[in-house]
Amino acid sequence: MKKKTILMISHSSNKTGGGEWDFQRLLEYFHNQGYYVYSVFPDGHKADYFKKLSNEFLVLPDNIFPFNEFNLRKYLYFSYITIQKFTILFPFLNRIKNNFDACFVNSSACLSEILALGIMNIPYTLSIKEVIHPGYVRRVINSYYRKTSNDVIVISEFIRNIVKDDFKGKEVSIIRSSIADDDLAGISRNTSRSDNEFVIVNSGVITPIKNQELLIKAAAGLKTESNVKVSFIGRIEDKAYFEKLQTLAKSLPKGNIKIIFEGEVSKKQALDMECNSDLLVVTSKHEGMSLVIAEGLYFRVPVISTRTGVALEVLKDGYNGFLFNENDVNKLRELIDEIIANKELREYISNNQKDSYDKYFSFNYYLKEHERILFRNG
Repeated sequence: MKKKTILMISHSSNKTGGGEWDFQRLLEYFHNQGYYVYSVFPDGHKADYFKKLSNEFLVLPDNIFPFNEFNLRKYLYFSYITIQKFTILFPFLNRIKNNFDACFVNSSACLSEILALGIMNIPYTLSIKEVIHPGYVRRVINSYYRKTSNDVIVISEFIRNIVKDDFKGKEVSIIRSSIADDDLAGISRNTSRSDNEFVIVNSGVITPIKNQELLIKAAAGLKTESNVKVSFIGRIEDKAYFEKLQTLAKSLPKGNIKIIFEGEVSKKQALDMECNSDLLVVTSKHEGMSLVIAEGLYFRVPVISTRTGVALEVLKDGYNGFLFNENDVNKLRELIDEIIANKELREYISNNQKDSYDKYFSFNYYLKEHERILFRNG
């Protein structure tokens, strides 16, 4: 029986980030299932591990399409790097193009790689994990994806509602990101942890779209007299924005509020910090799928999130978490104060979280559904 083969293409090989972990889990799955795996990914922290999971691989310069805003300078730089990528992508793809049964592209930000696939008439399954802004740029790019892709997967109903008109005539499937059992091994709440400090965690890349400053502003006006530690986990993507956050943190008037920038940590460390927190806060301006929400539900740690992405589908306000409008710092502050003061409310939320996790985030379904969609045309 012929061994199945697959080409896997990723937009990043960093330590943290939901999209990076999605790719790693799928790569591990196909490797362990005995598939012959070709892979294309950029250099980065995970690159050496990705190489071990691949039978053959190509490492590219680390550059994705700037999907958060219209920026001519970034577009020009992206075009320059794309030309560089093509010089090594085309020979690799030309050599293997008749050797694989399915091709998976991990992100719509892989525009360079998808352009190469389209030019070479290589069909692919695309996973959309982000919404390209502005809308007119997204529609142009998605029209190309619609013409050249086999299948489209999104990670939330929120994203599907935004892009469905861009992909008229094509089925758009939803597969929410999940958490691998191996990631959770050994992660448990420290029962000896002191209750003298209320710990809030915000996990995400330090960049304006994640809007971490909102949480610092909310913390500055908290009424609580309890000791509060706010930990920000994530690599610094925007240095100027990080310096702004540091300045905001130093300006906090109350001595019982402590702001900590943990920097980039391993996935195990991030999960351990989330598990041992009292509250997780998602402040993103827009987000396709925040894995922090799934992790909060699993660990039964209350979650507050902006009304974006999968939060709208998974969190029922006041039942298994809390929602607030983007940039409503007063509402965020009120929610934090209420959660700190009301132990019964925290317990009520925690008791409702397990069923929500089981309903929305089955890891086995995540793996098998990707496999089914990828190979249904073969």
